[in-house]
Amino acid sequence: MVTRSTPYIGTHIGVSVRLVICRTTIGMIDSVAIGVWSAVRQYSAADRIVSFLCLLLISTPTMVLAVLLQLGAIRFNQVTGTQFFQFIGEVGSHGNYFGAEFLSRMQHLLLPTISLSALSLASYSRYQRNLMLDTLGADYVRTARAKGLRKGRAIRHHALRNAIIPMATYFAFGVANIFVGATISEQVYAWNGVGSYSVMSIQQNDINGSVAVVAFSGLCTLTGALLSDILIAVIDPRVRAR
Repeated sequence: MVTRSTPYIGTHIGVSVRLVICRTTIGMIDSVAIGVWSAVRQYSAADRIVSFLCLLLISTPTMVLAVLLQLGAIRFNQVTGTQFFQFIGEVGSHGNYFGAEFLSRMQHLLLPTISLSALSLASYSRYQRNLMLDTLGADYVRTARAKGLRKGRAIRHHALRNAIIPMATYFAFGVANIFVGATISEQVYAWNGVGSYSVMSIQQNDINGSVAVVAFSGLCTLTGALLSDILIAVIDPRVRAR
């Protein structure tokens, strides 16, 4: 059983990696950008709208969001008369021309990526906004502005650089949750990732499979701790100077 569970989970890890790469890239970049943009415009109409949408996404169950996206995709395909959105499985039927399989995989990857990225983007952008508000009121930012530094440059080189340091820890330690926490989305979109594999192992009373998932989660947490130290060393010059 041990030797059989290992290739199984290895195959499922490869499936989850495709989701993780897209979700992490979109979630990290967009959440930082939205958080900073919202913090700079604190209490404005735009800030209130962004805050409302983020809180709405955070309070929406993952399954509900995934199903709503599916319904929207079906409606879009019906109106346009195309099959632009395809969301069942990792790949569907495709032509024999060059790149047809790759295009099909990208189409099937689109909705799961949006579903997973939207939730992480909403939560991470709230963290980034609060951290940015703290640094915008810091003495070194006010001093830079008093010396004549333009607002945009002060935000980019002083406020943002310090506000993004704690976010590196949030992103890094979210690695395990990204892999295993996508269980519902993988079930809705019929992706056989680590989350689906963990559910299957529990349903079939596969002890070795369940232990493999737990061990992989622990490995992801350790990897996240290492990535956190590396990212902080890259971002924070005070750490490199020690």
